[in-house]
Amino acid sequence: MPATRPIPRRTVFLAAPPLALLLVGCSARAIVEQGIVVSVTNTGTAPISAVAVAYTGGMVRVPTLAPGAAHHARIAATSDSHLDLDFTDATGRVYTQVIGVYFEPGYTGSVAILVDGAGGVTWRDHIRL
Repeated sequence: MPATRPIPRRTVFLAAPPLALLLVGCSARAIVEQGIVVSVTNTGTAPISAVAVAYTGGMVRVPTLAPGAAHHARIAATSDSHLDLDFTDATGRVYTQVIGVYFEPGYTGSVAILVDGAGGVTWRDHIRL
């Protein structure tokens, strides 16, 4: 049976910092990826303005969204939540739409909201715990 030698103390000392950085990096990535990515896309032919997506604990505002443009934001609710979308069309008419999704702190995923500029709003969600 071959003789085993103890691992020199210097080797352990040199290996510990990179291992610690790797573990911290993985933990930080998990924290950063929490929350819901909300995308609002203007599928219409005219700009929309005063776009606001409200949720429990916050709001995302976009001053103007040009035709074909999209805005993406990562949000994290502070308790049970859904989304409320407000926007103004090119004629000045204000629209409010409840987006029928549900999420809580710790949920992840995405919600894609499509606004046609004439008041029509559709969405797809991929939310998970």
